[in-house]
Amino acid sequence: MLPPGITDEDHALIKPYILLPIVLSAFERDLNVIKAAVKTPDPYIDLLSAAMAQATRELTELRKELRRRGIKVYETERTEIGYRAEYLCRGYQRTFTMLDGLVRAEGGILMRKFLGLDMREVEAARTIEAARGDEKDRPE
Repeated sequence: MLPPGITDEDHALIKPYILLPIVLSAFERDLNVIKAAVKTPDPYIDLLSAAMAQATRELTELRKELRRRGIKVYETERTEIGYRAEYLCRGYQRTFTMLDGLVRAEGGILMRKFLGLDMREVEAARTIEAARGDEKDRPE
């Protein structure tokens, strides 16, 4: 339960604050790998650069919204099991934690969004993979 004065919407802003820099780092890393490994990297570089620009714009808007709401994230750190952020929300100190699995899943969704992939296709593929996984686990 959140203390009085902190809304669920306030608390929910911390997740993208953690995820967006991670996504930007992943795009940057991938950009460097593509530059070194692909013979015609320009189209890939253009796609990743556009995705990075969109993620940066979203992070900038998020920071403005945090300021507007009186939220100050004063520490983010990588832990053994995920990521942790300490923040102040109008005088109340809070902690937000995300486990590695959730960071990978949510980060992947954000990356696909910024790359312009149709999320319905991604969800359909996951559903098919999950069904195949269920079939493999069934005794014959």
